[in-house]
Amino acid sequence: MDIIPAISMYKGNVVKVAQGNFSKVKVYEEQPLDIALRIEDAGFKRVLLIDLDGVKKGVIVNYTTIEMISRYTQLMIDFSGGVTNDGDIQLAFGSGATRIAAGRIALDQPDLLNQWIITYGRSKIILSADSKEGQIITGEWKKSLEIRTEDFIRRFVDRGIHLVKCTDYHSHGQAKGPAFPLYRELKKEIPEMSLIASGGVRNIGDIEELQKIGANSVIIGKALHEDLIPMKDLQAFLTT
Repeated sequence: MDIIPAISMYKGNVVKVAQGNFSKVKVYEEQPLDIALRIEDAGFKRVLLIDLDGVKKGVIVNYTTIEMISRYTQLMIDFSGGVTNDGDIQLAFGSGATRIAAGRIALDQPDLLNQWIITYGRSKIILSADSKEGQIITGEWKKSLEIRTEDFIRRFVDRGIHLVKCTDYHSHGQAKGPAFPLYRELKKEIPEMSLIASGGVRNIGDIEELQKIGANSVIIGKALHEDLIPMKDLQAFLTT
């Protein structure tokens, strides 16, 4: 299983924004590069950078952070936030991103996302599916589209998507346990996808359960930043 630490950036800081609520932002003292260097020293190979400024503005804002981490570490960089057109994806990859996560673009311009899969290859594009009570949500997690999460993902898997990051609203930023029932159902209905589970991880037991379910990767944010899971305790997963 691939363990992917997450670094969320907002207004120049590393932050936690639970459930898309920008009125309750927790700021961490470390800078993105310092965290990335610590992550690399611990043996991780990949990091997820989340550009929350980009999420709000609809364009990439924190591309210089991609450049900095790419320049000073060997980490592979997944990037999410504000990738909504050809210029954005070119900027992300040009700045050093290894993969980009596509969420809003999948909803607003699915044909463009299909073209990206053809142009860049499916190993470079992650479908981002945000789910609340089994349905896709959008608009900074305020609006339900009344589309089953499984149906949304299946639509793009059938078009060539392989990597799928699914975040459950109720679990996000809470460190109170992942959405195990959701992930079980997703792997049951769409076993061929590579599932990246995101949200709620609080301990090693959660990671082990996600591994049993069949998740291929797991994103960890709050649990690492607040030392709920010491990096040394993840060594077994990093070497398997």
